[in-house]
Amino acid sequence: MDEDRIKRVSYSDGQYLRLEDFQAEQDYHVRMRRRHNLAGHTWGVVTGLELLAERDKLSVQPGFAIDGYGRELVLLSRADVPIQPSADEVRTYDVWLYYYCYAVDPAPPGYATCPQKDVPWSNYYRWVEEPRVLVTPAHGPPKPDEPPAVPEGDRKFGPVHPSPDEAAKWPVLLARVMAGGQTTHFFEIDYSCRRYVGVRAGSVCHPDGTVRLDLTPTGTDPKRDFGVILRKEDKDQELLAVSENGTRFPKGMTVAGEIRVDGGALAFPASEVTPTTQLPWKVYTAKEAATNRQELRVELPDDRKSALVVGAWSTEKNCFAPLLSIGADNTVTVHGTLVVNGKLEGGVGGTREGPDAVPPAPPEVSLSEGIADMFGACPELIPRLVELLRARHPAAAQVLAEVVGQHGRRDPGA
Repeated sequence: MDEDRIKRVSYSDGQYLRLEDFQAEQDYHVRMRRRHNLAGHTWGVVTGLELLAERDKLSVQPGFAIDGYGRELVLLSRADVPIQPSADEVRTYDVWLYYYCYAVDPAPPGYATCPQKDVPWSNYYRWVEEPRVLVTPAHGPPKPDEPPAVPEGDRKFGPVHPSPDEAAKWPVLLARVMAGGQTTHFFEIDYSCRRYVGVRAGSVCHPDGTVRLDLTPTGTDPKRDFGVILRKEDKDQELLAVSENGTRFPKGMTVAGEIRVDGGALAFPASEVTPTTQLPWKVYTAKEAATNRQELRVELPDDRKSALVVGAWSTEKNCFAPLLSIGADNTVTVHGTLVVNGKLEGGVGGTREGPDAVPPAPPEVSLSEGIADMFGACPELIPRLVELLRARHPAAAQVLAEVVGQHGRRDPGA
């Protein structure tokens, strides 16, 4: 067949057909089919071809693969794998499948022609395409993309290259096998090195056109090397975009499980807007409109029941133990000791102005002294606070009474 041009046989009435014409007809269809196999796909296993171990025997099950020359490897029945395991030694092998064909159905007596030079199959009526199993000793990591017996120059063989000789081998790796070393379990089969067929396409679309994978990089911002696109109401909606700068989820992302950050951090870029709607149970950045301040917010629902709780696991109680609770009812609870390295500002009832305002406690003043000074300036708050503490936190009321007493400002009503 002419390898420089694609030619096929042209027929007409009364035409005299030669042997070459019938061969050219078959060659055209066979080679075009193989070109098609490599044009829209990459080579590898299509389906089946698993290895079956039965005591000390190993075989390949029926299946289908395509080799790097575009030839179909169709295994219709079980094929034995020539590995003999030894109970005394473990050996590792790679199991491959390669294309093979041979002539059958010889011409009956009286119908054979004179043998043609270099054509030993000239007196056979059929070709059988039957792949064969190849076993090689394993050295180092598996190399499914570098099969044995394939010339280096053919590794990038494509649909426009001249067809190779039918006897050329391009083995397809099925599995790596560890054989021997045991008396009852002779084989360990590893399929992780197996190469499967792939698809060559700029995009892959669902039959109903609702969703597609875009594999062609975009040239406009924001750039995308890979994307998942939803087609809805005759408009494209980007669901996922992957580029060298990261991964985007324009419509949001729901994770049913755990998000693990390994060697990095969760980044919250600065925001130029202030949310105008509720965003409960969300962490986000926002610009505070009054002060133009950037804020990282953890928003709770406005239900006066929810809380943001920071805690640790208690091995003693075998449960979660809260350390700090921030409630949606505007309460902050410290479950333990509060240590202030700095100033404790403000007071009960909010900020006070005028001559009775309570100045901030200096850093060297203890918390108990600061509380005592605060109530000294506002004694009318003490009975209300104590009654509240007595009703809800009796122990805390006793501690407060002792602290105030130590500083000579105990209120008679306390």
